[in-house]
Formats: sequence, structure tokens, C-alpha cells
Amino acid sequence: MAMHASSADSRRIEIRQARPGDAADIKAVLDQARQAQRVLARMSQEQLDKLTAAVSVTGAEHARRLADMAVEETGFGRKEDKEIKNRFAALTLYDAIKDER
Repeated sequence: MAMHASSADSRRIEIRQARPGDAADIKAVLDQARQAQRVLARMSQEQLDKLTAAVSVTGAEHARRLADMAVEETGFGRKEDKEIKNRFAALTLYDAIKDER
């Protein structure tokens, strides 16, 4: 009996193939993350608070566009649901952690 990939599996394979993922790409991303971590470690709490607030607002402002992109890229989900999730993550979660140090 032959096994056939589902259309969802086929989409995942296509997405994986379309993304860069060789060792050089991964190393470059890790190097950038380490550099960003060093910059963040030198910031004051006030600077971090401003940065986090700006990320939250920007995420909420672009919630719909990010939802559209996610559905387009993966072929999964409903744009409306993803927009709600994006707004929740951007605003509600930020509100829950904004006073953490």
C-alpha cells in the first residue's frame, strides 16, 4: 500500500524548502542574536521598558498584516483568529509583564 503525503504535509515541505537553512544562515542569525543580547544587557530598565512598550504598540498596529502573512505562509488557520491572537500577544501579555524587572 503506497503512502501519499497529505496536502498539509506537502505545504510544510514546500515551506521548508523555500526557507534558507544552511549552517551559514543559522550561524549568521545566532551571531546577530548574541550581538543583540549584548546591546540589551547594557540598557537601563527605563530603556528596556520603552523598547518593550514600542514593540507592543507596533505589534498591535500590525496584527492584521502579520495574521495575513502567517496564513499565506503556512496555509493554516483563519486570518481573523490569528489577528486576535496577535493583538492579545502584543497588548494583553505586555500588560501582564510590563512591571516585571
